[in-house]
Amino acid sequence: MIAQNPSWAADCEAARLEAEGRRAVAKYNTGAVPIAAGITLRGLTEWFGPRVVVEIGTFIGMSTTCMRARDHVYTCDKSNDCLPSDRGRTCYPYRGSTPMLTDLVRRRVRAGFFFFDGRIQMEDLPLIREIATGDAVFGFDDYEGGEKGVVNVNRLLPWLVEHDGPERAPILYTPDTRLGPNTIGLLVPPHLAGCAAQSTPHNGIPALACDRLHGHTGHPHRGYFEAVDEPVFWA
Repeated sequence: MIAQNPSWAADCEAARLEAEGRRAVAKYNTGAVPIAAGITLRGLTEWFGPRVVVEIGTFIGMSTTCMRARDHVYTCDKSNDCLPSDRGRTCYPYRGSTPMLTDLVRRRVRAGFFFFDGRIQMEDLPLIREIATGDAVFGFDDYEGGEKGVVNVNRLLPWLVEHDGPERAPILYTPDTRLGPNTIGLLVPPHLAGCAAQSTPHNGIPALACDRLHGHTGHPHRGYFEAVDEPVFWA
């Protein structure tokens, strides 16, 4: 379970209000992640402490500005130019995932956290694997039913299993919505999660109930994540 820092909700609400102010310039007006998802992303990136974050699907920048990277955030949106680049953030407006990921490979960028709020293309898979560090964590929006988050997990996870072996395959954590609307799924490297397999598959992928997640310090911290009775990772 995520033990919220009281400042996260205020920070993410401020990010939401600022992001909504950019909606007027959107060429393609769609949905932004809800506040509970923003707080979740803030908590995850604070805890795992990635040096670099890569995001597919900027839109108005709600999720982008909630996440934290120790060095830099890279984000792209094939349909919009709503969020400007700044000192700690490079935006790729009107560019899809493959051109951005190709550029990051060319620049030898390595990322410890990915957030997919757009569809992963088949040609993205080797690029993601090349950019991802050994401790990389993958987050997915719309992880429910037949939505794009489930499609993305079902595309990325089998590819990682095939190329890295099942013993190195990341563990799937599925969302709980007790904080409010929240559909973010998570793939975590096995050495950062203490898990036991469950018999019931989730969306065709075996789900696991994990008693803790390990942050970038390498030590479990029950103040951030704890076991629950179902295969979920926040409450």
